[in-house]
Amino acid sequence: MRPSGNFILLNTDFGLRVRYDGNHLVEVTVPSSYAGRLCGLCGNYNNNSLDDNLKPDKKAANSSMQLGIAWKSNEYSEPGCFIAGGKPLRCQGRKKTNIWKKNCDILINPLAMKCPSGSSYSPCANPCPATCLSLNAPQDCPAALPCAEGCECQKGHVLSGTSCVPPSQCGCINPGGAYYPVGESWYADKTCSRLCTCSTYNNISCLQTSCKPNQMCGPLDGLIRCRDGIGVCKTSDNSHYVSFDGSRHAIKSTCTYTLVKICHSTMDLPFFKISGKNGKREGQTPTFYLRQVNIDIYHSLVTLQKGHHVLINGKQVTLPSTNQIQGVSISANGVYTVFSVNTLLQVKFDGNGFLEIKLSRAYYGKACGMCGNFNGEEEDELMMPSDEVAQNDFEFVDSWQDKEADPNCQQDNQKDDQIKTKAGQREKRNANCRPADLARAQEQCQVAFQPLAWTKCATRVALKPFLLSCMHNLCEFGGQKRALCESLQAFEATCQAQGFKPSVWRNSSFCRKGFRGLLYLGRAPSQHWPFLAELEQCSIFGDPHYRTFDGLSYRFQGRMTYTLIKTVDMLPDGVVPLVVEGRNKMYIPLSTIFLHEIIVMVYGYTVQLQAELQLVVNNQKMAIPYNPNEHLWVTMRGHRLYLITDFKLVVSFGGRNNAVISLPSMYQGLVRGLCGNFDKNPKNEFMLPNGALIQNINNFGNSWEVKMKGGLARFSRSIQEEEKREKEELGFHVSDCSPEQLELINSTQACRVLVDPQGPFAACHQTVAPEPFQEHCVFDLCVARDPKAQEELRCQVLSGYAIICQEAGTTLASWRDHTRCALACPANTVYQSCMTPCPASCANLAAPVDCKGPCVEGCATLPGYVYSGAQSLPLALCGCTNNGIYYQVRGQWEAQGGRGLEGELKKENQIFSSWPFPPLQRGDSFVTDDCSQRCTCARAKVLLCEPLSCNAGEICTLGNHTRGCFRESPCLQNPCQNDGWCQEHGTHFTCECELGYGGELCTEPKDVPPPKKPEASNFVAILLGMLVPVVVIVLAVTRKCFSRKRRR
Repeated sequence: MRPSGNFILLNTDFGLRVRYDGNHLVEVTVPSSYAGRLCGLCGNYNNNSLDDNLKPDKKAANSSMQLGIAWKSNEYSEPGCFIAGGKPLRCQGRKKTNIWKKNCDILINPLAMKCPSGSSYSPCANPCPATCLSLNAPQDCPAALPCAEGCECQKGHVLSGTSCVPPSQCGCINPGGAYYPVGESWYADKTCSRLCTCSTYNNISCLQTSCKPNQMCGPLDGLIRCRDGIGVCKTSDNSHYVSFDGSRHAIKSTCTYTLVKICHSTMDLPFFKISGKNGKREGQTPTFYLRQVNIDIYHSLVTLQKGHHVLINGKQVTLPSTNQIQGVSISANGVYTVFSVNTLLQVKFDGNGFLEIKLSRAYYGKACGMCGNFNGEEEDELMMPSDEVAQNDFEFVDSWQDKEADPNCQQDNQKDDQIKTKAGQREKRNANCRPADLARAQEQCQVAFQPLAWTKCATRVALKPFLLSCMHNLCEFGGQKRALCESLQAFEATCQAQGFKPSVWRNSSFCRKGFRGLLYLGRAPSQHWPFLAELEQCSIFGDPHYRTFDGLSYRFQGRMTYTLIKTVDMLPDGVVPLVVEGRNKMYIPLSTIFLHEIIVMVYGYTVQLQAELQLVVNNQKMAIPYNPNEHLWVTMRGHRLYLITDFKLVVSFGGRNNAVISLPSMYQGLVRGLCGNFDKNPKNEFMLPNGALIQNINNFGNSWEVKMKGGLARFSRSIQEEEKREKEELGFHVSDCSPEQLELINSTQACRVLVDPQGPFAACHQTVAPEPFQEHCVFDLCVARDPKAQEELRCQVLSGYAIICQEAGTTLASWRDHTRCALACPANTVYQSCMTPCPASCANLAAPVDCKGPCVEGCATLPGYVYSGAQSLPLALCGCTNNGIYYQVRGQWEAQGGRGLEGELKKENQIFSSWPFPPLQRGDSFVTDDCSQRCTCARAKVLLCEPLSCNAGEICTLGNHTRGCFRESPCLQNPCQNDGWCQEHGTHFTCECELGYGGELCTEPKDVPPPKKPEASNFVAILLGMLVPVVVIVLAVTRKCFSRKRRR
């Protein structure tokens, strides 16, 4: 086996040859001695193509799908490979292991050819390149083996793994014959007791080692590794479970199910069984949630219910309980009830859907149930009580119904509903491929295969099968060019196998080299931006104004957190569920409400884009850029934060006041929230969560409030009844303006600058209609009571329009100069109206070189400086990147005259002496998930780690968005909402709320006394302040023209 161009090649001495590109293209060659002796999807090799559709029973298949199912290999297939949904088990969850990340993207465009250092792209690379393992490979290469498209090592280099290195930098070969590049480490046994490293050429050094106390040694993705020794199974909203080994399942029923059970018990470990009973939330689309947990242990039955209600053998007990069952403790911790059995088992339940089960490594491989068998492998996660693997999720979930605890419960008929939905989705996709679309696809494919690059090859290779495949794929996928490019690449590989070398057929605009779907290989998603103009957008700006995907503009001044976008419960295959929320905040003393934070929940991550360009991921502070995997990226572009996913969700946030959310067309009709339902109909935007339509804007906005613990929920039924009593017209009222003020606003450039055909925004008028923004501007200037607020609101509206224009690809060069809306830039940066969208950063110094896309306005770094997170720092102060996460150099905050996290905590300590955080070390450091190490970026690319252990009375957890050792406290996770301050009083706490908020947890709005309304003269003064410079300029120009005329 060896690499061969873009392929992996398997070659045998009896003539079998297999080539695979690792993505979608496989080629199998056998000698003629096998004629008539083969079977399978490749046919029987008898020179008769009419009988190549035979199944193993020698009967002809009726369809391609039937033929594929008939030849399914059970030994190597993922369970449920042919169920409705068609995804392998490892591809059904949001989180995938590294090996499976690329395998799960069925529609990945395989055209990217970004070659590593020391190599270059070749359309016909040597099929048997020299490698460190076989330097004489070219001499041993079979003569019949064709060349292959791929990356070829430059002269003086050979392949070391997937890199090209000089022969002197080759790696090591272990006694088993396996090759390892320099720097790679591996465990030499199955107990993780010997860790070997290839330090230099053929120099292997090994040392005695062992896994950490809370880890175990075992196989993970085909390699022996130390893995986390604590198993965690979780469930959340809609009764979705994540098993101990990372598999995901959903329960759509109100029955009771076995979650964890000890199926392989031993005398030294206690037996237990945990089951959960679901509840049902009614609505247009009913949802299910976990409402009760039963724990059977030590011959006792413990029942956990909402509100810290706990029953032991049917009798209610008062918490904490430590002596009812020997070795078992039950306590209340915030909203959670916590059940613990020494160090073996912990169950945390909030009574409203959230459950977390932690299991000791002692139970490794001994568990079963909905939470899986805790053995480190996902392949056998669908194991039923009969020790057989279920064929699909429905069979698996049904097998674990606990009929002993709930004998009379009947499952909801969800399976039939989902099958009908899937069938409807397939019919919808087929309906998209109309005869006219098929004819158009046929024409495009015929044109693509006509160039001279393919002419010579077409005389030897039948073109018709590739044309048919191209035509159907292009039509099925809505004309996406990647389907066309895949067909051309497959034809190119076949031509090369026949000895033909097609000329280079790619270019920068057609199937370009270095492009794979949305992303450039080896580059960040932020490096390519042209697709933004093709996406539909929802925007929030001002105080605040909303513009939905379908173009409806309205104003809603809620001061809480609201759902902007939420996908519907039933999604088609390939559509990723997501939620986007916006947190508004009242700013004192102006009493105006602005967008303060954007929260995005996707792929299992909760990403908070916060004020002042701060980033929090899964409740932990992160530096920018943040790139945990190829599916998600957070970076800076211009002066804004951007979150980008591989399926083209793009969220941009200016750090306060405005945001733009872009979605691809696949989400049409599949989202709800304040951004509307994205169905090309602006007349039905005001839809409640239950699907009912209303007209009252405030009722619509309040219905999408994200209710925190302690908030008072409003039901859709009461909102609809209120709607019947009160109607509100959609529009903007300027009753707060006097006729004189309104005339002045309309007669100056204050708001009319937006629609001025000669003004700074004129270049965007054909792309984004400015009239709705002018209405917003007039409205804001009328209702604002403070001149400062009026000026800020005016600039916010203008900035909102400019941002949407820039996202749509229109460059607005000097609009800020014409409107006196300056952009404040941080230290060591300077404002530029047209800068690169990908500024150099410590995490990617070459970003501007590889960048594609129009220029943007923003804050450019001074010469010799680059961005480190959101700061501009000297290049020498760049930090470290570890697993896609960037860390700043120790002490650089203090070096720049700023205050780090420690300073923030000290400030809080001065206000609240009971705050539970110990002092932190200076610098950008992080603590490992188990708090066994603290790592600090000492200098560029140097990460220093030192042992760490929590003191007595401390726990390893997150506090103030930072992982570390903290003493337990009710204020540790700050339960106070809307920036309220938590004050500890023993085991209890109180919240001190900011102005504008009240309630036990600061979750309720509280009126603020309005400031005195300014005199009209102040109002006029701010507008005259804009008018006077215009008049001066006009007079100056007139005088200049007059003087020239006199000279003549």
